[in-house]
Amino acid sequence: MNENNIIHINIEKDYRNLVNHARLKFTANTVLNYFDKNDFEFTVSIVDEKKIRELNNNFRSIDSETDVLSFSANEINPETGKRYVGDIIISYPIAEKQSLSLHHQISDELDLLTIHGVLHLLGYDHESKEEEKQMFAVQSKFVQIIKEPIKKNRI
Repeated sequence: MNENNIIHINIEKDYRNLVNHARLKFTANTVLNYFDKNDFEFTVSIVDEKKIRELNNNFRSIDSETDVLSFSANEINPETGKRYVGDIIISYPIAEKQSLSLHHQISDELDLLTIHGVLHLLGYDHESKEEEKQMFAVQSKFVQIIKEPIKKNRI
C-alpha cells in the first residue's frame, strides 16, 4: 500500500465511534494505488444530513440531502508538498439508510461512497449515460477489489 498519499479523515463527533478510520484510508488508497497516483492529499469528512444539505445547496444549488459530495481542487499544500486534490463529504445518516435498504453493512456503504468520491476527484463523472456506465463499472470493480483484504480481517 502506497504511504505517500495523505488522507485526512474528519468525522463529526456523533459518528466517531461508528466509523473505521483505517478502513476509509485503505479504501481510498486502494483506488489511488490502482491508478498509480502518488503524493496526493485530500480530506474525507463524515457529516450529518443538515451539513451535507447545506453544502449541496451552497455549491450545487440543490436544496436537498445527498449521500456524497466531491469538491475537486488542484493545488500544492505548502506544508506537505503534496498535491491537494479536494474534499469528499459523506452523510453518515444517509449512508446508514442506504445500507439498511440494500441489506449490507454501513461500512460497505461507506466504502462505496468513498470510492465514488475518489473517482470524482480523479476526474470521473456521471453526467451522461456513457460517463455513468463507465464510472459505475469502475466503482463496482473497486468494491470487489477491497472486499478480499477486508474479509481476511486485514483492515
